[in-house]
Amino acid sequence: MALLDHYVVKTVKLKQLEIMPKEKTYQTLGHFLLEDYNDNKSSLILRLNESSGYISYRLYRGHGSSGMGESLSNLQCVRSIGGRREDALPYEKISANETMDEFKQRVIKAIDKHSVRKFVRERKTVKF
Repeated sequence: MALLDHYVVKTVKLKQLEIMPKEKTYQTLGHFLLEDYNDNKSSLILRLNESSGYISYRLYRGHGSSGMGESLSNLQCVRSIGGRREDALPYEKISANETMDEFKQRVIKAIDKHSVRKFVRERKTVKF
């Protein structure tokens, strides 16, 4: 019984030492409505992780508020540079003074030029 009590005490001490990860806070940069050549609808959401500074893209089927998630590779937004394929979506600013609107325009241009889908419009966020 003493051995069991010793084990329980060690487990509690380890749980107290666990470091909780920093909560991720995201800012939505854009919500783009896309369509492919067969008029299949999809949504691309750009998010900025404010705690780390990284940009993430989320691709969903449909233009509604809910949809099944898709792999970003289904967008097929790649370009060939010297026979090497690389992602055409921007993940960082090209200059220190680039605005959010300029960045979004680069994303739209990359989708229209290098993807199998085309930009339809941007969905504006509704706030109450």
